[in-house]
Amino acid sequence: MENVQNTNFIKFRSNPMYSFYGLYRNCMQNPEMAKNAIEGFEDERLNRLMDVIPERGTNARIKSDLIHKQIGKLNISDYNGFKDLMSTHLSPQEVDRFDKILKPAFEAYSLFYAQNKEVINQNIEAMNSAQSVYQNDLSNLYKCFSISEEKHCCCYLNPFPKNKIMDGISNSENVSMDYSLTKNEVSDNYIEKSNILKRKASTPFHETTHFLFFNSQFKKDIENETSSQMKRLVDSVIKSFEKEGKQNNNFNREQMKVFAIGAINEAFAACSTALYNERTIGNPTINENEWYHGWKQANDLTRQMYPFFKEYVENGKPFDTEFANKLSNSVEIDRLKSKVTNPLTENKASLTELRGLSTTPKASNKPQTITYSPNNLQLYKDKRIRN
Repeated sequence: MENVQNTNFIKFRSNPMYSFYGLYRNCMQNPEMAKNAIEGFEDERLNRLMDVIPERGTNARIKSDLIHKQIGKLNISDYNGFKDLMSTHLSPQEVDRFDKILKPAFEAYSLFYAQNKEVINQNIEAMNSAQSVYQNDLSNLYKCFSISEEKHCCCYLNPFPKNKIMDGISNSENVSMDYSLTKNEVSDNYIEKSNILKRKASTPFHETTHFLFFNSQFKKDIENETSSQMKRLVDSVIKSFEKEGKQNNNFNREQMKVFAIGAINEAFAACSTALYNERTIGNPTINENEWYHGWKQANDLTRQMYPFFKEYVENGKPFDTEFANKLSNSVEIDRLKSKVTNPLTENKASLTELRGLSTTPKASNKPQTITYSPNNLQLYKDKRIRN
């Protein structure tokens, strides 16, 4: 009897509390974008979420990130369960203060969710069908990152009435994808029987790649520089953040290493998007030379990584020291070429856009830039330890 190869898949789900708390967290992390999304609900109870934005800072983000993960892990979908969870992480005073706003706000969100439950379920079914395009590649990607077949990734689909906040976000426990129930484009642009745009169908594959990276030994080997090849890869990527060949004097190597690992993480996920594009439209990039929008170092690294990434995924070969060495060589050769023809320039942007080092999601259709800030850098070191 012929052995049937196991194919990994993404478990698409929808949980009103998970989506609601994601909306609340974005009031803290992306207040302008969150405000735009909240106004789409046209319910004053949800508008008041902006009145209880948690205190900014690392500790607040750590708590909100942990609560969000546990909502999914414990499958909490009602307010009483959520309040009990808050009580384990927040002081009684904080719980009382939040409760006055969050309880009626969740009642408003639950009403919206219940009214659109049939459509929400249709979108889950549509995404389960749409993932067949990348399902075999995803199964091989599990092998590349040496992740157990039993560790399926769950993707929460977060519905919004009009304005979604982001494309997707990921952590070490699960991933999520936002979408709008309002269709603003021609019907041919949407996945059949869904409210999700075809050009966003790769988002769960992209985010699940982050999930796999978070849980991989390869990530640990890079962080701990367990071999000369891993150390050389880190050094090569760090040099990509240099401006005209000069080291940024405000940061030491350990600090710059945080940026380097963030770029590697993002490059892996962007390579998955490129592979999806090649499978569906024949080209890895939609726009010429744009592999990752808005972050030059991640964009360049994705372009350099993609040939090796594709080779390893197609063969289900684990990412290893050889992969790290190949990528290092590619980065160094490209940098030498750039020094002759096009000196590297440093682009500016917010550190909160560094995926995998931050809880802050990447905004759709909004350029990302990098600003080196010691305070922000410490926040992402804390985040890296948690994941």
